[in-house]
Amino acid sequence: MEIIDRNEMGNDRTLYYTQVADVVISTISLDLPELRAMDELINMVEDMHEISPEDYRASGADLRTPGDWETMVFLCDSEGKITDFCELDFARYETEEDAHTGHAKMTEKWLNLKEMEQELKS
Repeated sequence: MEIIDRNEMGNDRTLYYTQVADVVISTISLDLPELRAMDELINMVEDMHEISPEDYRASGADLRTPGDWETMVFLCDSEGKITDFCELDFARYETEEDAHTGHAKMTEKWLNLKEMEQELKS
């Protein structure tokens, strides 16, 4: 089964974009101005209402993301364009180095899954 690296996304956030059969494995940076602004807003609400960070997270309302990098797996067409944004798998990482390693592991996992799927069909 062929692995197609499609890292020419033209997007500063995209670290890797790899296609395996009908799925794409995408690893991006979560260091976005929008998320930093959300963190500041959440901190402000916690301060105003004297809510502890632990209580806020326990409420299920915490929108902050653990980790600075994220790998997600999506269904795609033959050209690697995502056709369904409901993720099939995901992982988060603290460092870019962990994201490199995690992307490789996720790619290997899905390559094995797709090969097994192909064997079952034949």
